[in-house]
Amino acid sequence: MRSGQESDPAHDPNLISQPLPDRPDFLELRDASFRRQLKLVFSGPGITKSAWPLQLNSEPFGSTRIGVSTVLLKNEIQPHLRRAVVLSVVAVLIALFLAAALSNFALSPLTRISQRLDNSPLAGQSPSTMMPIFMTI
Repeated sequence: MRSGQESDPAHDPNLISQPLPDRPDFLELRDASFRRQLKLVFSGPGITKSAWPLQLNSEPFGSTRIGVSTVLLKNEIQPHLRRAVVLSVVAVLIALFLAAALSNFALSPLTRISQRLDNSPLAGQSPSTMMPIFMTI
């Protein structure tokens, strides 16, 4: 048996009729934040449990316990997560391109005004010499 893996009762005769170790509840994974869910699912192989009580004649009789493998969850989530990341990157790149194009379009009148001011006959004068001219107008 490799380190880090749990023994399988079907392959280890010492574990037959022995209770399995307690596992984290699936509800913890379900109710966790998005970041915590990603951490739990992608941190490595693991098993969470989901248990339902059984009743017989309105009396507790036992429970049904099902193990949910995080590897299966990871395999189910990973393609959707990749697609979401790719779409996010594409959306950011498109937004960047549109912002650059829009700002270039919006600032083009200011560029023309700046060029006209640079080409005007007053372009080489200092502001102190320009003041009297503007005051006489």
